[in-house]
Amino acid sequence: MVNDETFKGLTGQQILDKIETGEMDSFEEIPGDLIVFREIGSGPFKAALEAFKSESNAEKVKEMEYEIILFEFMMKNPVRRAEEKDERFSPKFIFTNGTRYPDIETIGEKAKRYYKTRGEQTKNPELKVRYCDFTWEYLKDHNHARMAIESYLSLLGHYYENKYYLGIADCLPRSLQIAAKLNDESLIRKCVKAHLKYLK
Repeated sequence: MVNDETFKGLTGQQILDKIETGEMDSFEEIPGDLIVFREIGSGPFKAALEAFKSESNAEKVKEMEYEIILFEFMMKNPVRRAEEKDERFSPKFIFTNGTRYPDIETIGEKAKRYYKTRGEQTKNPELKVRYCDFTWEYLKDHNHARMAIESYLSLLGHYYENKYYLGIADCLPRSLQIAAKLNDESLIRKCVKAHLKYLK
């Protein structure tokens, strides 16, 4: 979790720099040898949006709106998804009238192009998997599918060292699932090798 003090006195760009360099997604060890993973969520982007508003930067405000929507989605585990027929990017809330939040249908072409650009720009694998998995899922961009796979696989060592087994349980099946859909034998072998390494 991040709080208001985390961003106090920072410009919008400084907040984005913190997100990019991984300062917003880290492992926290608490008494009792319990390790908690602080996942990148929409909170930092909401703080950046407010900062850019105060700076009268309308272009960045719009970009932060795109970010907030994308990072509000719940990324369903591929194994559970197969059982429950959930979408990979699932809404956080489904109201009694059928309204969903966030709703894929509200994401326009400009936002999709923005996610595609961000997937190509970012060096942070946890950001890259979100952008590239989305552009694979909804734009069927094969290059982004490959970037998503490589990024999922690159996270495994970090997760394993920190005993973040839920992350491993997501990265392994999702990377193999995408590789199988691409019918890319080289990537399939790479994903299977990762399964054998981390599920021993």
